Amino acid sequence: MRSFLLRFKASRYYLPILSGIFIGTSYIPLPPWASAFAFVPLFIFWSSETSLKRVIIAGWLTQFTLTLLGFNWVAHTIHEFGHMAWPISIAGLFAFCSFANIDVVIAGFLQHLLIKWISQIRSKHASNTLSTELSPLGRIAIMALLMALVKGSFDTIFHWSYGYPLLWVHLPMAQLAELIGFQGLSSLVILANIGSFQFWQHRHSQAGRKMLGTLLVLFVLANLAGYGLKRSWPAANAELNVLITQANIGNLEKAQAEKGLGFQQFITDKYSTLTRNAKFSADQEKIRVDFALWPETAFPYRVDQRWWLKTPNYPFITEPIRNLAKELEIALITGGYGTSPVDGEIANTLFVIEKSGVIQPDPYFKTHLLAFGEYIPFGNIWPQLYDWIPASHFSIGPGPQVKDLPLTPYADGTPRAANVKFGPQICYEGLFAFFARDLADQGAEIFVNVTNDSWYGTWQQPYQHLYNTLGRAIEFRRPLIRATNTGITTVVTALGEVMDFSPLHAEWAHVYQVPYRQSPSQTIYQKYPWLMTTLLIITLLWICIRPTLRKRQT
Repeated sequence: MRSFLLRFKASRYYLPILSGIFIGTSYIPLPPWASAFAFVPLFIFWSSETSLKRVIIAGWLTQFTLTLLGFNWVAHTIHEFGHMAWPISIAGLFAFCSFANIDVVIAGFLQHLLIKWISQIRSKHASNTLSTELSPLGRIAIMALLMALVKGSFDTIFHWSYGYPLLWVHLPMAQLAELIGFQGLSSLVILANIGSFQFWQHRHSQAGRKMLGTLLVLFVLANLAGYGLKRSWPAANAELNVLITQANIGNLEKAQAEKGLGFQQFITDKYSTLTRNAKFSADQEKIRVDFALWPETAFPYRVDQRWWLKTPNYPFITEPIRNLAKELEIALITGGYGTSPVDGEIANTLFVIEKSGVIQPDPYFKTHLLAFGEYIPFGNIWPQLYDWIPASHFSIGPGPQVKDLPLTPYADGTPRAANVKFGPQICYEGLFAFFARDLADQGAEIFVNVTNDSWYGTWQQPYQHLYNTLGRAIEFRRPLIRATNTGITTVVTALGEVMDFSPLHAEWAHVYQVPYRQSPSQTIYQKYPWLMTTLLIITLLWICIRPTLRKRQT
């Protein structure tokens, strides 16, 4: 054992593992305590390494460790969703950790080749005024810039970034997402590691203390800028009240209902009763409710909406939700199982039932499906995969679509818009900024996200998924209303103010007062989503060519 430890220490592989520990323990639901220096050990290893093989191994060790610590809920999901024994579930977690954040490995590979190429080019033009080697700062800057670029352009199954923990701990600098998005904030977090590296290298000198002071000043300025952005955004000029119902349906009941094997009436009655009771309480307190919201696949029947496009008679299967809307005199938005008009297959769907009981004829079909949950990669090529792997097989929707929801006029005659334009997101789709941007470009005034996180336990995933979704509100300055089956249900305003949380795995209903702007303005990030990426690329090119330009000038 002692000889093994000595060899391990000599190999210095403890450095990338240390980076993985720093990153994995700085992600939601833990505070980002090490984010500003988490990559420094890995960068130190890479900066002195000449072997491409060892560079790749180090990157893999970092990504494996950070995934194991930050996303270990995957084992619970495999056990719960796939009904696998715990040893198999843990093996599945290890397999997931082996590739889930492979962007770290890709960044290491690219930085090694780029730095080697720069050294070769410079060696051909070596002179008294041009060193053949990059400075330590230049090497680390290239590593950080490539890490940020690859992270921003390489999608994994669960789209996350190093910027979301800033919102999790409510730092004002999270408001900078209005300018550069949370992926841009993620890049800033990675770039902060350049300063931390400089501090570590010169920690015993005046230069190190100056660098530490510079980092602290930049941190304060970033938070002041975020606070100023929040204060400068125009105030809401409209509001609506939404009643959200969380029925806490168990996984067994959900799975059986999806297959049409039972529990449909039980689930529908549970949601209806909770909604009816909450509406009654709101009426008693004289709180107006504009619409009720149920989460993803809450209405457990498969509905072929093509029927009511051909005949004025609605299918009897939708009577419970149509009658509930008429009884309570409020619109109802609910997730359910629809039928794709393209291929006739089952689709994860969002239905809008107006207070008259009329179901809007063009429901929203989920576009971005979750791999191994709603489809199996390459399942269209090898259909037998669906016999081997327990996963649903949903049809893909046509893309983001803004919907109109009619609003009831105020009883006192106060002017009010005839409807509100809302952008539907079903579960996983809330993670993607490009999806929310399309909705904002179509005129969405609010985002409505419906989710079912019942497969993921209570430890990490519910909080990670929540804040990764809430980030869209700040990026595009639209409130986001989130309804879940088992929690966490909440609302976040356009200013990033998070309202009351629902409890996890409990029956619950609540009326939220949601302020919003009619015809809201575009944010910088909405208009120029490429801004941060462009700045990173320009900076990287400048570092690469600056010495050559300097030589020509001399």
